[in-house]
Amino acid sequence: MKTRITNMLRLSFAAVSALAILWTAVPAGATFVVDPNPGGISFYLNNEMISPNHFTGNVGGNDISYPAIDVVTMGAVTVASGYANIKQSGTDLLTSLTFTPLGEEKYGDFSFRGQLVSAGTIQVNVTNQNGVNTGLTFDIDQARRNFERIGIVSPDGDWIDAVNISFAEGFEQVKQIDFSPQAAPIPEPSTFILLAFGLAGVGLLRKRSKA
Repeated sequence: MKTRITNMLRLSFAAVSALAILWTAVPAGATFVVDPNPGGISFYLNNEMISPNHFTGNVGGNDISYPAIDVVTMGAVTVASGYANIKQSGTDLLTSLTFTPLGEEKYGDFSFRGQLVSAGTIQVNVTNQNGVNTGLTFDIDQARRNFERIGIVSPDGDWIDAVNISFAEGFEQVKQIDFSPQAAPIPEPSTFILLAFGLAGVGLLRKRSKA
């Protein structure tokens, strides 16, 4: 009887261990959501543009030794150095901007302000570190006036591999772009339950082995 109970405990512990491994091995899903209180660290533009629709910048200031963010736009733009605006150039519509963090930086949220050529819906698509895409939309009911800050954030510790903002009718300008470092994920209650059950199994096994 003692051997049977011990074997059952071992099987239970093995099952819990397997579940825990599977739980942690599953890639994080599309966890980005609307940030109710958007903000972050300022994104500064560099002095030189690679081309009228390709340039780089740094999060936190202009004195960083390498570009932290690569930016590609659909439509030519004009920019200035510093925490500056990205503006459409002439009659060329600015319909899309893609921000790609470079190097080892891990940003867990993104926010911006700006003006639209006409009222409409802004699309924000963010790709996380596992290549999973999240799409969010924001309705703006005014044209050629600053809209309230728009933000996205991951509550589960995912980070931004790339984020794209688009509006078919065109942005007049995009400005006050912020990023924030990745936040540590908050374990879900089920994770604590698995951990507690596993520890309990280990304790029972030790107790049985000493008996």
